[in-house]
Amino acid sequence: MALVAKKWFAGLTALLVLLVAAAVAGPVAGAPPGQEAAAIPAEQWVGKVFVVLPLERGKKAEGYAFTLVTERPDLLAASGNIRADWLEGKRLEVTAVKRLPAYQEGPPIIDYEVIFREAGSGVIVAAKASGGQVAQMVPAEDLTEAQKRFAGKAVFSKRLAIPIFQEEPGTIKVKINEPLKVEDVIAGISANEPIWLVVSTADKSKGYIAIAYSLTNVQPGIWMTARPWEAVLFEEDPRTLYAWDEQTWAAINDGVAKPGMVPDQVRLAWGEPLNVIRADGEEIWYYPDKIVKFHPMAGLFLIQSR
Repeated sequence: MALVAKKWFAGLTALLVLLVAAAVAGPVAGAPPGQEAAAIPAEQWVGKVFVVLPLERGKKAEGYAFTLVTERPDLLAASGNIRADWLEGKRLEVTAVKRLPAYQEGPPIIDYEVIFREAGSGVIVAAKASGGQVAQMVPAEDLTEAQKRFAGKAVFSKRLAIPIFQEEPGTIKVKINEPLKVEDVIAGISANEPIWLVVSTADKSKGYIAIAYSLTNVQPGIWMTARPWEAVLFEEDPRTLYAWDEQTWAAINDGVAKPGMVPDQVRLAWGEPLNVIRADGEEIWYYPDKIVKFHPMAGLFLIQSR
């Protein structure tokens, strides 16, 4: 009996070792793109292809603040930057990455010099990756995978207003459970939200939802979910995910938080809080103009103005 018990214990120990090893290893290599938002660090970018994002309308004349390594003065704007009408939308392959000296102590911020080659012309440009991020860039693979995943499908915004898809600023009011058809998937204007899902409502209004598809070339802490887009949209009707009554859905779509609501309901009604503190068994959410308190059993029980 002692021998059997010993073998059983040894087998259990081996199993636990395997489970711990698997947990440390993280996602299995070869998992479908976008299933895990792994960030590829700048040191591993050689061979990767990036797409240059458009500049905002007011910054186009100034051009891109990249260094033109190839002798092509015709590609320079009056500012000395690279002309926007040439570089915008170009696919650039990383040929070298050089780590630059850290410029502060504990913990240091690491910058890199990244060298790119434009395949069509052979032009070489260099850019600084501040803290591991190059401005105005999106990994080409992220854009391709986002197009495959979302184009032509319906999504549901987690926000009650989305930006209008046009040059002038403005928003479109939508409901959390309102299907929005993805008409196109295009490059955005920010490296932290480098992809725009251009969507249409039932009345043919057009807006967009800005997302990231991975955490590569994104500042740490910008996206906090396993898959970045899940912070701003549902891929299926939220009514199939949450069995909430009609009164609760009506309040959420009106942007109203009420006593008894659970955190997920308040998050959909008011968006993400600026800060969350947990103390004495309670959870306190801080918004710009109010404080919300939750109790594990009672849900939301107090709203205070700031």
